[in-house]
Amino acid sequence: MAKEDKMIQAQKDESAEKVRYAKEVVDTMVENGETVTPYTVWKKSHLSKSFIYTNKEVKQYIDQFRSEKKYNYRKYTPQDVMEQRIYDLEKENEYLKKELRYYKNYSLEQALSENQLLKHRLAKYEELEKAGIIVLPDENKP
Repeated sequence: MAKEDKMIQAQKDESAEKVRYAKEVVDTMVENGETVTPYTVWKKSHLSKSFIYTNKEVKQYIDQFRSEKKYNYRKYTPQDVMEQRIYDLEKENEYLKKELRYYKNYSLEQALSENQLLKHRLAKYEELEKAGIIVLPDENKP
């Protein structure tokens, strides 16, 4: 039984050493401003993937720094960039449609206003012609 206890204790000591080393790697990454994720810690520490992902103490330590925004900045993928570009173009399209509607209405209102002014002037000329004050030229005469 003593031999088994020594083996278990040796495994626990080895595991504690791995935990200490993983925490040391995380601290170094934080100091260097690197992104802290289980994957990056695994790559830096060269410990087994299963140890990094399953050891609760290491996982919690990684998550502690992972949750802090300054250590977990987002890497944009081409898909993210494309979606953002589509969003920006849709917003620009909406803005241009709004501008187009404004100018169409503005031009229509301006044309209607000018039409009313011309009708008013024509009515005045016809009144002046009936009164004999002015003579409008015939359209048929050159």
